[in-house]
Amino acid sequence: MEAIESRDRSMTTTQMKASGGVNGQAEENSAPEDTVVGAVERTESSDTSTPDTDYAGFARRAGAFGLDWIAPVVVIATVAAINVVLDHPLWCLIVSGLVAAATISFVLWNRVWEQGRTGSTVGKSAARIVTVDVEEETPIGWRRALSRELAHVIDTCVLMTGWFRPLWDGKRQTLADRLVKTVVVVEPSEPARDKGRLRVVAILTVVVIAGGTLVATTYFAQYRHDQQTSEARTTVQQVAAAGSTALLSYTFDTAEAQLESASTFLTGDFLDYYRKFTEQVVVPAAKEKSVTTQANVVGSSIEQVDPTSATVLVMVNQSTTTSDSPAPSASQSAVRVELEKVGGRWLISAFNPVS
Repeated sequence: MEAIESRDRSMTTTQMKASGGVNGQAEENSAPEDTVVGAVERTESSDTSTPDTDYAGFARRAGAFGLDWIAPVVVIATVAAINVVLDHPLWCLIVSGLVAAATISFVLWNRVWEQGRTGSTVGKSAARIVTVDVEEETPIGWRRALSRELAHVIDTCVLMTGWFRPLWDGKRQTLADRLVKTVVVVEPSEPARDKGRLRVVAILTVVVIAGGTLVATTYFAQYRHDQQTSEARTTVQQVAAAGSTALLSYTFDTAEAQLESASTFLTGDFLDYYRKFTEQVVVPAAKEKSVTTQANVVGSSIEQVDPTSATVLVMVNQSTTTSDSPAPSASQSAVRVELEKVGGRWLISAFNPVS
């Protein structure tokens, strides 16, 4: 019996060891499996993490906005300048209307349709930024793009502060962005697309420089000249009328002082001639015959004018009395008055009666 019990105990011990060995081996075999699964899970977890969004800063946004608007503004300004220079002929107004319509259509396509469809505009493409939905980071569609453009009115109305919010806002949003739930983000750099952007910037630069040069040339070469001429027309008529009245009006007792005062309207050789003539002929005759004469300019007509010279035809009525003929005698005459601009003043350089 003892032998049988001993044998049973040894078998039980052997089975327990065998069972423990199998279980231990199973545990050892399962450990690597757990380790692999954990590693895969950790890898997948790390792969699904997304980097922080690169929001576009104020400088990039301002540059893109400028590129989108500078070219259209230059085109409109150029057309307006040409209209002013040509004095608004009908054909020019028609062409200007067509150009303005095309420019407005481009702005709507660029800022609304294209920005809604792709998130990009001409300016944003050059700056490598796009407008996307704040949560999904996908294009926003043309309706939201239009709403965003209209919402920029709020950016402007609040003392322009809405435009400058990207300077301090965490997501670099303007008030319009907040209202429409959009953000502007930086696109990854791609060499091929970067070359295309450089071409766009180069083309816009050429357009702006060419348009600006045309506007400046038109202004200084023609418009400014016309403005100066228009201003001169009024002034030369006034000076011609006032000068003619002063030269032809005096009384015998104050003729010398009056005619000397009239000489302030004169310049050049005519001034020298007038002083000699009045001193040697007019004043002595006025005193001798008690001559009193009063001139009134009744009309004038500009024959020629430019920024530095002019010719005005003046119509004068004159009434004269003398000691021999106390009753006033009336006369009418026309005088061609030539003027020059000297030191910023219009002065009479010639005074020729027209027969």
